[in-house]
Amino acid sequence: MSKFVVYGVRLVVAAAMAIPIYWVFVIATGPHGAAYAIPPVWRPFFHWAPFLFVWSHTPWARYVLNSVVISAATIFFVVVTSALAGYALAELKFPGNSLYFYATLGVMMLPQQALLVPQ
Repeated sequence: MSKFVVYGVRLVVAAAMAIPIYWVFVIATGPHGAAYAIPPVWRPFFHWAPFLFVWSHTPWARYVLNSVVISAATIFFVVVTSALAGYALAELKFPGNSLYFYATLGVMMLPQQALLVPQ
């Protein structure tokens, strides 16, 4: 197959993947009710007033700081506990070592949605 055909297919797939992102931008910058217009409007209106209102009336720096602190703490504790558990399972020999290993491995193989059901 020619390189032009491969790149053409890639370009079409990339454009198909970019259309939802473009649509979100068009709807976000459009007037109220633009999302429900028939036929749909594909060009952005660049109506920035709602964004300016939200940015000027909310403490965005505080929200970003809260997200960074929670994310950093979560990453830190997950790395520490995972390293300790990995070391214990790999180096320390104790009764039931393989049971704990396979139980941990089995839980890791479950999808996250399956773990939400018992909660």
